Amino acid sequence: MTTLFEQVKKLMEDGEWRTLYVIAKAVKAPESSVSARVRELRSEKGGNRTVMRRLAARNLWEYRLVPNVNAAKTSRSTMLGGGPW
Repeated sequence: MTTLFEQVKKLMEDGEWRTLYVIAKAVKAPESSVSARVRELRSEKGGNRTVMRRLAARNLWEYRLVPNVNAAKTSRSTMLGGGPW
């Protein structure tokens, strides 16, 4: 049995833009749980992945997982220009 984190990661690895609703439907989980797993992708535990977001419509965000080409050598801050965030 795969975890929700693994399901979300596998779905998002194609780099397509998706809303939380679309992700939640695909993995059959509540949007709040999916939102937490998307945030987890950005964490050290989740591999410091870069998750982009864009405003698709008023109060509707889409998320996209950027392929982690060199995860072992590239930190999240380096990928974002080394800023203090």
